Amino acid sequence: VIRNTLIMMAVIGTFALEWQVSLPLMAERAYGGGAESYAALLSALGVGAVVGGLFAASRHKVAPHHLLFFSFLFGISMVVTSLMPTLHLAVLGMVFVGFFSANQGTLANTIIQLESRPEMRGRVMSLWSMAIQGSTPIGGPIIGIIGQFAGPRWGLIVGGLSAVFAAGVASIPLLKRDREQEIPESSTVEIGDPAATGNK
Repeated sequence: VIRNTLIMMAVIGTFALEWQVSLPLMAERAYGGGAESYAALLSALGVGAVVGGLFAASRHKVAPHHLLFFSFLFGISMVVTSLMPTLHLAVLGMVFVGFFSANQGTLANTIIQLESRPEMRGRVMSLWSMAIQGSTPIGGPIIGIIGQFAGPRWGLIVGGLSAVFAAGVASIPLLKRDREQEIPESSTVEIGDPAATGNK
């Protein structure tokens, strides 16, 4: 479970969570805006992530099928948002992207911690941080090149499709070991931590 979850999140972290690259391209080249448009998209993402974090914090049980569900919704919402014809609709779409992103990131983080032995948890979480935040030097340039030459919307499209693909591949082994686990009240998951929620 840990290995497949980490691999799935590494793919998502590499290609889907490159907001600092994909959103400026969307704001400027897809909608003809500037810093204000980028700020609106990023703010909408943040609003959705806050609401998603609060929703995730109210959860008492986690299971791999929950993670896969939100990962699919995250990828689909990215693709749909990338196709929005106006900035206002894209801003609305980013709220959903943020909501689903926070939920799938928090679920993955929680599942990994619950599956880890206490003495190994620190090492496992270092791999988590590397998968989410350490993948930017790889994914950032790739998404930038795609957005530059294929079109500004393709950065989000590729990110969304990568999330759907990663969840689809991971669903085969994860659903074989699908079981609900209670979240202890002393859980070390912190919703406010970007690495915990799967956001950069």
